[in-house]
Amino acid sequence: MKQADRKRATSEALVDSAIQEIFESGIAGASVRRIADRAGFSQGAFYSNFETRNALLEAVLEKMMRGRLNRIEAIAAEGRSLEEVLDRLGDWLRSMEDDRVATLVMLECQLHALRDDEFGRAYDSARALQHDLIAKVLEDAAMRYGAEFKLSPKLMSLGLSALWSGFALLGDGKRRVSADELIGAFMRALI
Repeated sequence: MKQADRKRATSEALVDSAIQEIFESGIAGASVRRIADRAGFSQGAFYSNFETRNALLEAVLEKMMRGRLNRIEAIAAEGRSLEEVLDRLGDWLRSMEDDRVATLVMLECQLHALRDDEFGRAYDSARALQHDLIAKVLEDAAMRYGAEFKLSPKLMSLGLSALWSGFALLGDGKRRVSADELIGAFMRALI
């Protein structure tokens, strides 16, 4: 294995380890030592791959967002009608609720972004990219199927994100309405 490949593999292992550590302990409780130990590396290996803890958190955020963006692009390509695109977007949002690791790690990133200006800029940039892509999917679907939305696609994306964050924070036991009911109603109301 080439040195560049080993470095990439080490970096990926540290990111995966950080995701599990953040899931279990939160960002504030996640230590560089435990992240490195969990991945099977020394702290020196950590710092040879990431200059700072925030650099690692940005890599965690990038990995989490990349998965989301890939799924959004697939939804756009798979949809055969506007209703199907909207249903698939709604299904995707609801499915994220079942992924406790991704949900908690993304919420931790969101909270850390509010507390740390440097990380906040990276987080805001990643979220803006996500909202732009969702808006583009919605705009393309509206043009393709001759539909008009009651809100701009950007506002729709922000609204869906707010719904998801709110439901993720509530947890299963405190809801009077299911995420499925609310997100479905929100999507139908926008056409």
